[in-house]
Amino acid sequence: MSHLVKGVALCSMLIWTLSVHAESVVVTVSSLDQPPKLDGQLGDWLIEPQIIRLHKAHPGVSVALSELTMWAGHFDDSIYFAFRWADAHPDRQHKPYIWSDEKERYTVGPQREDRLAIQFQIEGEYDVNWLSGNSFKADMWHWKSSRSAPIGLAHDKMTIVGREKVIRSFKAEGVDGEPVYIRRISDSGDKLYSHKRYVLKESKQMPKYLLNANASGSIADVKAAQRWRDGAWTVELTRKLNTHHDDDVLFQFADDIPGGIAVFNRSGDSNHVISNNLLFRLER
Repeated sequence: MSHLVKGVALCSMLIWTLSVHAESVVVTVSSLDQPPKLDGQLGDWLIEPQIIRLHKAHPGVSVALSELTMWAGHFDDSIYFAFRWADAHPDRQHKPYIWSDEKERYTVGPQREDRLAIQFQIEGEYDVNWLSGNSFKADMWHWKSSRSAPIGLAHDKMTIVGREKVIRSFKAEGVDGEPVYIRRISDSGDKLYSHKRYVLKESKQMPKYLLNANASGSIADVKAAQRWRDGAWTVELTRKLNTHHDDDVLFQFADDIPGGIAVFNRSGDSNHVISNNLLFRLER
């Protein structure tokens, strides 16, 4: 990827860089007669799904996925999403430590997890192309097959994009050649996972991340369930329409909410496919 952050390639961060110049796709969030059970299965989704077209985030992307199927609905005080997309092999490990006899220490292995991220505008003018020059704050639900799925959650985060430098932000070049500053932060609450360090050899392979099954706070708002079968992932997500947290989007009938989707297949942060801009519209 050609964009640099203070001399470091943006491969170290999740960034959605390209978008097709077309009208936003409206996603109808249907009124449900009953809430679907979060189990990674679709038999109780009694509404029509929508096909979401995907394209490469930039020309160097190797992920070959052109669409996913999405169900969206609300029941009582909660919103529900289901996603299904083709993936020949489930990847459930992320950067495990591999023991090197030569170096006599652990090194980071090549494995990368499968992931899906969905964003919703909180304020500003959202664009799935983070380098468009638009300034916005967005709620991101980041499902990770290794670092969040085993504890039944998606990582609830915020993305802040703007022209003015903010603390701990990444500097990128916008499509107009001017600086764009991007900051991605976890929502308030406990950490979902921590990094583990090993001094002595324990096994040939050891996990880098230790998950917190008891995480609480805004970071743990988005519940998740998933299932890989027959060459496809099915992921279900749910959250309260109104969490009463400042770092979360508020879903209400009066507003169409801009957003977007990204999918990663055993790939690093910059190697992913994205949707066009979406508009989420709650149906009464």
